[in-house]
Amino acid sequence: MLNRFKYWFDRQMEKGAGAMIKMLSVVTVLVIVVLVGLLFAFDWNEDGFFKSMWDVASATLNAWFPSSEDGNIGYLILCGTGALFGILFTSVLIGIISNLIEEKIDELQKGNSPVIESGHFVVLGFTPGSYTLISEIIAGSNGEKCTVVVAEKTDKAQMHDLIENNLDIPKRVRLICKNIDITDKNELTFCSLDTCRSVVVSPMDNHRTIKIVLAAFNAMMNAPEESKIIASVTDDNYIIPKNKRIMIFQANDAIGRIVAHCCTRPGSALAFNELISFEGSEIYINPIDECVGLTFVEIIRCFTKGTPIGIKKGKKTLINPDAATVYEEGDSLIYIAETAPAYRIDKSAPASKVTFNGETLNSKHGRIVVFGDSEVVETIRDEIPEDAELILESLKSAPSSLHVENVIKNADSVVLLRDISVPPEDADINNIITLLKIRDIKKRYNLNLAITSVLYSEQSRNLINTKDPIDFVISSNTTSTILAQLAHNPSLYRIFSEFLSNFGSEIYTKSMRNLALIGQEMRVADLRENLLEKGYLLLGFFFDGKTIELNPDSDREICLTESDRLIVIADN
Repeated sequence: MLNRFKYWFDRQMEKGAGAMIKMLSVVTVLVIVVLVGLLFAFDWNEDGFFKSMWDVASATLNAWFPSSEDGNIGYLILCGTGALFGILFTSVLIGIISNLIEEKIDELQKGNSPVIESGHFVVLGFTPGSYTLISEIIAGSNGEKCTVVVAEKTDKAQMHDLIENNLDIPKRVRLICKNIDITDKNELTFCSLDTCRSVVVSPMDNHRTIKIVLAAFNAMMNAPEESKIIASVTDDNYIIPKNKRIMIFQANDAIGRIVAHCCTRPGSALAFNELISFEGSEIYINPIDECVGLTFVEIIRCFTKGTPIGIKKGKKTLINPDAATVYEEGDSLIYIAETAPAYRIDKSAPASKVTFNGETLNSKHGRIVVFGDSEVVETIRDEIPEDAELILESLKSAPSSLHVENVIKNADSVVLLRDISVPPEDADINNIITLLKIRDIKKRYNLNLAITSVLYSEQSRNLINTKDPIDFVISSNTTSTILAQLAHNPSLYRIFSEFLSNFGSEIYTKSMRNLALIGQEMRVADLRENLLEKGYLLLGFFFDGKTIELNPDSDREICLTESDRLIVIADN
């Protein structure tokens, strides 16, 4: 009998706090009934059944000990027994409730409670030091309220403190951290993926990225079609076959093309970097009724503020379309502006009366020295012009200053790649040491040398970043910035893919030298319209190889010099 009771008791304990409270309540009622029964059996209380029941229940539940004047010895003994049991009952009940509260607090601290939100952004994966993705998602909300959920299998409080200590989180932004296994579709339900706006996977190794993407995909079966999963990989072999829900781009390929642009198109990488960030001018895709029935050249003409760059017709995205392309009802305009509504249309704007002959001219490309053995070398080799000389140098250890000087003294561009043969931290420190030597040589000999550095971590980039436009540093923050843009507007995927591919249009910088307009004042509108006839879409200017300006107002008067360059979109 005792063994059976012990077995039953253990089963109740295994069922949790709810079962324990039920069991305790049942035992308490049984004790009260037994005590009342004994009172009547031995005739120790003459006050009747209900009075006896009340006295015993009060003594048991309130741990009340009767005085010697309240009844005979049997009554006192039974009520005292009920009081002793009441002490035990109260202690156990308080303990159970305390444990329940502690478990709930621990659960909340670990982030194991569902997010009661909709339209929120979910960031899967967090590494201390990698904050660009979160900061760019917040910046992209343009002052509106938003919720950002960050999930990773790590302490929730620590994640929250690291993010808040390294980023300025506005009061309008609600930051939620979750301590969950982000490769488990069941645990991902705590992030409410079915109601989120976008899921973004932080840059990490390919194997884990794909596991997270597939887990998120399976957890979003009931989500709206416009909710996307956005991620990056470093190898084409990890690109998932085309899926409406999943958007994956090849980060190494993108970095390789950006590096090649830095070497051969001064200013173009800076222009692209501004377009993909949430600072300055950005790319927007919106329907604009005033443009219906106008050709693209007429749209260019009447946009006095903002820069149209294309037209979206259904699922088809046209960047730098033919000047005669008509904007029809149902189309959306692709344009550059500081904010989505920050454009101005004047249909009375006159056509350009300025004409000029000649074509824009590319500078001849010289020697490009590449330090490091990275997977992006082949992409750079494919992207650079045929007249450029490519020299590859190993970077397994930081080279001596004399060796660096001998290698770069006749170079036009220098590239420092991440060396894949050494650990990431070692590769970054080798690049940093070599970069400092190159900067010192460039300063001592007054070289007009374009330098492009590729690093693994954002912390390394922050250590050596510079405002020099031809000393460009690329790290994982470039990938994070693209991911953040896509999180806010997945339609930009086709545009970024075109800018960073071998087909369609790309961003170039072009010389002004043979346009016969050097030193002449002209309106930006006149220059823009004339360039469009030659197949170039004017984005802005790269002044004297030092500063860039995108999205200039059309009615602005400008006077260019030989050292200035045009930033344009053109078919490659």
